[in-house]
Amino acid sequence: MNPNIDNLIGSGVVFNVEAFFKELAQLESKGVPRVHERIHISSRCHLNFALHAAVDGLSEEELGTSQIGTTRRGIGPAYSTKAARDGLRVIDLYHESFEQKLRLLAEGYRKRYGELLKYSVEDEIQRFKAYKDQLRPYIVDAVEYMKVMRENKRSVLVESSQALMLDLDFGSYPFVTASHCSLGGCIQGLALNPFSIKYSAAVNHYTSINLTKLDVLDTFPTIQVGVAYIIPGGEKLTSFPADLSLLDKCTVEYVDFQGWQSSTKGARTWSHLPSQAQKYIEFIESSVGIKVVYIGTGQDREDMIFRE
Repeated sequence: MNPNIDNLIGSGVVFNVEAFFKELAQLESKGVPRVHERIHISSRCHLNFALHAAVDGLSEEELGTSQIGTTRRGIGPAYSTKAARDGLRVIDLYHESFEQKLRLLAEGYRKRYGELLKYSVEDEIQRFKAYKDQLRPYIVDAVEYMKVMRENKRSVLVESSQALMLDLDFGSYPFVTASHCSLGGCIQGLALNPFSIKYSAAVNHYTSINLTKLDVLDTFPTIQVGVAYIIPGGEKLTSFPADLSLLDKCTVEYVDFQGWQSSTKGARTWSHLPSQAQKYIEFIESSVGIKVVYIGTGQDREDMIFRE
């Protein structure tokens, strides 16, 4: 949590109150300055309850060998109730109907899972009674918050977990997350002005690439880059197929590159990279038509090559 920035948990997030306060306490214990003053929560965030986590585990068990592989923290069920319009938002915590709506939500899941659902709605209600006053100072109208940021010409850096192949629409469905991790999801979830964002490649319209973990490849004698999927019968697909059953039958066409087999760990300039590593990166650039501007070469935040 950079000491020079303000932080907003945007409207598109499903928000776990317990995890929020635990992380704040950790940051405070590490001496991060003004922790409580510099983090804000959109009043429109949907709440991620212990109920959702309990259901997430049961849902995964039902799938048997076809499990999605969720974190079992209730993210998917929280987004499901949001889409079904049964969800509860942060602002709903301050309405008289909060307890009734949470009981109805729990009752619906109880009808489906019966005694398999190990969850007490009354315990959850009591927890949220305690959270109610604690949470209030952090809550903002995120639309107004972002409007003020724009008016003050503040720079905005968006941090989003996951990436395109876990996007609900464009990822490897159903093995995806429950939200939209594309650029469109950022615009929607934060009320960003799309006209202030530059565009340039399919779906996300990237303008540059941040290539991470180059040093992980240091010991590979050969590095294979997948360039196409070949379906039975020999037809070549150059984009990711939407049908996972088709993908399962595909073979991958690779281009082989000679490994550099020397350490790139901690490299800070392009000239310090072996020529084989440079060729590998240049091939990625030419294949996708986007420049690799950032190259990660280690665990330290300074282990980064920046190319103009």
